Amino acid sequence: PRHACEAFEKRVLDYILSPISSSRLKLTVARLLDWKAQFAKSPPSTRATEKRLLIQNRGESLLVRPHAIACIRAEGNYTSLLMQDGTRKLVHRSLREWRKMLPANLFFQVHRSTLLNLELINRMESKSKGGGILRLTGHDEPVAVSRRMAALLKVRLKYVEN
Repeated sequence: PRHACEAFEKRVLDYILSPISSSRLKLTVARLLDWKAQFAKSPPSTRATEKRLLIQNRGESLLVRPHAIACIRAEGNYTSLLMQDGTRKLVHRSLREWRKMLPANLFFQVHRSTLLNLELINRMESKSKGGGILRLTGHDEPVAVSRRMAALLKVRLKYVEN
């Protein structure tokens, strides 16, 4: 555990301890293949060609591009969308549904109840007990990141295209 953060910074996806068991090796290979498939499913998209998503907010239907979404937070049976322009939308859709719909190369789950647009992160502040606070471009409201996800996020940010 004390080496976990250092391992994640070096892009380690799993640990294999000596002696190696065949079941642990199979699990590690499966995780690697799953990780590779996750990024293969979501090739980098350009904003002009990306698909728009239909969201229904208080009786109106809107088409939005994924890049226009800054943050998605679970709120009971609904999710609250914070848009890049600062507006909020309340949508009757679960976080799980959003994860399936959104491009994996653009969004990351930083907390069990929060998905975040990776392109908008401009600063990550560490907390003393682990985890951290993320600051988004154009938004004053900070976003919490869990201790477990903070290490994964640091690795993931190395793959974000500029």
